[in-house]
Amino acid sequence: MFSIQVTDVNDNYPKFTQDSYNKTIYDDSPVNMVITRVFATDLDEGLNGLLRYRLSSLQTDEIISTFSINETSGEVYLKESLITRSKEYYRVIVEASDSAKQPLIAQSLVFVRVFDHHNNFPEININLLSNKPHAEISEHASQGATVAHLAVSDPDTGDNGLVTCMLTAGMFRLQKFDTNEYKVVVFTSLDRETEPRYNVTVVCQDTGNPPKTTNKTFIVVVLDENDNEPQFNPVTYQTRLLENNKIGVSLLQVSAADLDLDQNAKIEYTLQEGGNSKFSIDNETGKYL
Repeated sequence: MFSIQVTDVNDNYPKFTQDSYNKTIYDDSPVNMVITRVFATDLDEGLNGLLRYRLSSLQTDEIISTFSINETSGEVYLKESLITRSKEYYRVIVEASDSAKQPLIAQSLVFVRVFDHHNNFPEININLLSNKPHAEISEHASQGATVAHLAVSDPDTGDNGLVTCMLTAGMFRLQKFDTNEYKVVVFTSLDRETEPRYNVTVVCQDTGNPPKTTNKTFIVVVLDENDNEPQFNPVTYQTRLLENNKIGVSLLQVSAADLDLDQNAKIEYTLQEGGNSKFSIDNETGKYL
């Protein structure tokens, strides 16, 4: 009588009980929390059937730094806090390997969805395009001229991180040119003499429940252009003088005003060429001599 012992050959791949695992966690979940447990089997014996779990190296550094797995139990852990992350989904590749000299490997996927537990307020950053504490725009600026740049961010995920913005000032509009980035542009004609400055408020709101809103106000100064003619008041002047008046005696003083600013509003008085040469006028004061 004799016996035959059949030696196991490593001819069976490990097999996960699920092709994929779907789990949901909150962004404030504690570090080292068990997210899920994966499980695989191997029909071989001994070392050929002894399984070890690991994260696949064929994935991003972000996955490797955020998650870990217990090599014997298959428990998947949260390795780093997600509070400051804005990502809503993670795709984690896990592997089961037998312990043979030439191991066989199987893979499965763990899909982790992150719910935002702390709904943050949107953050607004405004570039005024000047070295001053206010934005500036010419009163002759055409419709669509850029006044400032605006960027809004929200560290939340899902609806809590979706943000829309609007302006309160009717003379300006927001023009979106990139994700969460806008230009503040001129919407209608400006006139410094009518309104020399505007307080512009940006209102940004996320779509969370309840929604969170952030307001930020900046000033737009309308720059003067020389678009107003000087005006005499009154338009006509009359005076009486004695025939023996001395030269240089002031007969009257005219006055004009200009609605513009600074040099554009500086008045200089002169007499029309070809007039009576017996009279003169002070260029600065308007005194008629």
